[in-house]
Amino acid sequence: MIKISPFVLPDLYGFKQNGHFFLENLGDNMKANLTDRRMRMMSLKSEGSLYAIAGINTLRKGVVEAFLIPHRDMIKKGKSVFSAIRWLLESRNLKTVYPELFKVEMAVKMAERKWAEKLGFEFEGLSKLYDGQTDHFRYVRFY
Repeated sequence: MIKISPFVLPDLYGFKQNGHFFLENLGDNMKANLTDRRMRMMSLKSEGSLYAIAGINTLRKGVVEAFLIPHRDMIKKGKSVFSAIRWLLESRNLKTVYPELFKVEMAVKMAERKWAEKLGFEFEGLSKLYDGQTDHFRYVRFY
């Protein structure tokens, strides 16, 4: 079972990123995110191991962007992580923190499109060179 808790920097110790999702300077990015009032991050753990970092970034009033940084072993707990993410995205959970929320956006690579659709997101468009290197598919979920 996956437990959701607020993300703290010590959670990164020993965290091995999935190569497909690799982010340069993850530690520095997470430090900056912890001080950004528009950002909320959660650790998804099971039996003391961190399987993913999930987060919400406020883009503008009523609109947020969801993200997930998976551990390379997340596949071992894939269904549990998926259930935890689905729980986080339920309107009653997000509306508590973001009362004016009407739209959640997400950018995914080709391999994650089905995952986004199973979470209730619909295709919105293509962002060319989203991360400076690859194109991403933009998905949206309305509340």
